[in-house]
Amino acid sequence: MGIHIREMVLALPGLLMTVAAAAGELQGRLDWHERVALSMPVSGIISEVNAEVGATVEQGALLVKLDPRPFQLALRAARAKLKSTKLRRDEAERELTRAKELYERTLLSDHDLQLAGIAFETAVADYQRALAALRSAELEREYSELHAPFPARVLARKAVVGQTVAADLQPPVLFVLADARRMRVRVVVDAAQAAALKPGSTARVRVAGRTLSGRLAFVAPEPADPAEPGQGGEPRYEAVFEFATDGASLLRGQPATVELP
Repeated sequence: MGIHIREMVLALPGLLMTVAAAAGELQGRLDWHERVALSMPVSGIISEVNAEVGATVEQGALLVKLDPRPFQLALRAARAKLKSTKLRRDEAERELTRAKELYERTLLSDHDLQLAGIAFETAVADYQRALAALRSAELEREYSELHAPFPARVLARKAVVGQTVAADLQPPVLFVLADARRMRVRVVVDAAQAAALKPGSTARVRVAGRTLSGRLAFVAPEPADPAEPGQGGEPRYEAVFEFATDGASLLRGQPATVELP
């Protein structure tokens, strides 16, 4: 009798999981919906850092700012270059117009008219290059500030005031963010449950005393823990549910329960 009781006790966790599954409940843990490591595509010296680990930041919030002086100087130089090339382009256009008038009056040779046309085309090309350089300088000035791409939780801050960012080499990771609006619940199910789950179907997520609306994002097509050959175990599959946090401050790894309809 004692052996039978012991066997029933050992089997109890599996029975409880079966009952939970039959009741339409799955146990899992929270994970970030989106996680992104941010760096900067331009080089410079960090002059501002405006967020700490654990903080919640709005979309567009300024996280890091490089010393703006080199970018301001580059913009001034690019604007001056554009202005001078525009003057040369306009003068070359006027010279070409005069050359055409003289040519029509047979006072200018074909060769001289051709030279005037080449001078104008060269001036136009110089102007276009200067315009492109100005746009590039404007972009670099824009990229000298790192902003949050979406409402986010700050997972890691690696930026320090005074730090040199060398984008020409391997741009360093300055911040790691996670989407503050949505999270995921990862659960593991057997083959029969995996086949029954339909991506897009609704579910309720219970976590930290709250019940939130969610949906099934996907079921992994390969086993999360395939059975070892000859062991007789059944493969199990990961299913991922997504839900809106509705402002709740939740953490990766927290236990959660998914209620299926």
